[in-house]
Amino acid sequence: MAVVGLIPVLPAYSAPDGVHLLVWCAHCRRYHRHRAPITSAPRLAHCAPDSASPYNCSGYKLLDAGPATPAVIRDAGFPHPR
Repeated sequence: MAVVGLIPVLPAYSAPDGVHLLVWCAHCRRYHRHRAPITSAPRLAHCAPDSASPYNCSGYKLLDAGPATPAVIRDAGFPHPR
């Protein structure tokens, strides 16, 4: 995880559907899904209702990490394309 100012930057992998991004959350220890595209605006954390998440206050920015590998797709529980 990198930090830009006070906002963390997390790698985001493109899901096979071309619509979603898969982002590993070290706090939740699971992948969060966000809608593409990657923009400069911070994203809201999907850690709710966990008030202890460090991302709930700042959100996080996304860094393009390229297409999701088969391992990322499997770990994220993302359905395989039809």
